[in-house]
Amino acid sequence: MSDSLPNPVVISEVVPSTTLYQERYRPQFHFTARQWTMDRLNPRERQEGWLNDLNGLIYYEGEYHLFAQRWNKCWIHAISRDLVHWRELEPAFWEEKLDSAVQSGSCVIDYRNSSGLSPNKNTPPMMAIRRVVVVRDIASLRKDARQILDRYLASPAPDSVVVLVAQAGSKPDRLLEQHATSVNFAPLSPDRVVKWVRHHATTSLGVTITDEAIELLVPIIGSDLPQLAAELDKLANYTGGAAIDGAAVSAVVGVRHGETLGDLLDAVASRDTRQAMSLLPYVMALPKVSAVPVIMALAAQMLAISWARAAQKSRRLPLQALERELFALLKEAGAYPGRPWGEAIRTWLRVLPLWDDASLDRALDALLNADRAAKESRVSSEEQLVSSLILSLCGIAKREAA
Repeated sequence: MSDSLPNPVVISEVVPSTTLYQERYRPQFHFTARQWTMDRLNPRERQEGWLNDLNGLIYYEGEYHLFAQRWNKCWIHAISRDLVHWRELEPAFWEEKLDSAVQSGSCVIDYRNSSGLSPNKNTPPMMAIRRVVVVRDIASLRKDARQILDRYLASPAPDSVVVLVAQAGSKPDRLLEQHATSVNFAPLSPDRVVKWVRHHATTSLGVTITDEAIELLVPIIGSDLPQLAAELDKLANYTGGAAIDGAAVSAVVGVRHGETLGDLLDAVASRDTRQAMSLLPYVMALPKVSAVPVIMALAAQMLAISWARAAQKSRRLPLQALERELFALLKEAGAYPGRPWGEAIRTWLRVLPLWDDASLDRALDALLNADRAAKESRVSSEEQLVSSLILSLCGIAKREAA
């Protein structure tokens, strides 16, 4: 820049200097850090204006706040009202002890003072936050990915938080629980999910949604509210503010009546091999559908049918009593059977005569083997794996062998 241009950088009062920021090659438009020593922790540290990655860029009450890592010793702090004229303040914070390191991160304004760090309720604190990595559906990780995760958990990075999300109804992972804090969140029941969908559509998006659309959308997405919100947002944009109906869901999400995961589960429960195999390609192409959730839904179904058959034999319960107990069982287990509870339970009770103890035992063995295979990295085709499982569950292999 020309020497005639005014210096846009204002020197912080805490570091008086007559030459700072007047150096010949000092950039005068973009922010650069001042030169100062690290004498707070190490008096022998040399002077330099080192500036690492920027962190926590944030705007609050007319001022832009810039934080940046300096080496790994502290976060420098500068403020500006126009992103041109900057005033560098004292570092926001330092490492706790020599060589303990201050890492990258971000910053949020705690408007409600939820942290309790500010003594004045009218002055919310600025809080540095750690990097957060979310791993969804931890049970579906393939073997090689799981090995990488296990190695990381054995020696985690101190500046990161890893959130591992397991689907409702999945069995506890003892190894993960040894390295993590387990927090259980009960999933919303299907009835509450439906109510949430209606509420979100009307209050957040300003549109209505038909019963037909909900019947198509909810079984596919389940109780994953962020994913439901994303799909509803796309549907609202597609309809342009008009009501979201079944045709909109078919066009945007790709699911149609008669080709849902619930239809596939019904076909397997009825041991209708031809129908199940014809539905499989359509179901596997649906959003959020892979081998693992299909196997989990089939496992929930076969376990429920096995439980209902045992209860019927041992206690001679009528169908009405079995229906009530199956509702209670699903509520206690927090399982999501791939469709609304009532729809699933009606199917399970209807197909009870089609399943005997031996076929149920073989079905559960096949499901266990498929679950193991789905987690192996060498599986080349998830659809082929589920196809083999369906043939086994429906008993086609045994009949052909006979």
